[in-house]
Amino acid sequence: RANNIVVYNLPEQNHDLDDVKSFLNSINILIADIKSTVRIGKPNKSGNRCLKVVFREPEQTQLVVRSRTKLKGKKIYIGYDLTKMQAEAESIIKAELGQRISNGETELQIRYQHGLPKIVQKNTKSL
Repeated sequence: RANNIVVYNLPEQNHDLDDVKSFLNSINILIADIKSTVRIGKPNKSGNRCLKVVFREPEQTQLVVRSRTKLKGKKIYIGYDLTKMQAEAESIIKAELGQRISNGETELQIRYQHGLPKIVQKNTKSL
């Protein structure tokens, strides 16, 4: 999974590989070494399925995920390919972060320390 990302809300067409390459080029990420693409889930009429993109090198995955801030204003999202347990842990942490922010705490963010998500103060270095 270190070589994978998941792209949400990318329109479904017949040429997912070409679509991913052109989408990444549109946000100035030049990656041509994509191993494969796979749509996740059953086709439905109400929306687009997630697209799993497999790169040949984990460094490419890191580059794309770090560049996802360039997507502001677009309805397309990029995330890591998480296991079910990782997704559940991330969901719990996000809910806790939302609760703490609504209670008045500021300058909080989620950082991964040793592969586990933790809530930390912004601008602090992770261990």
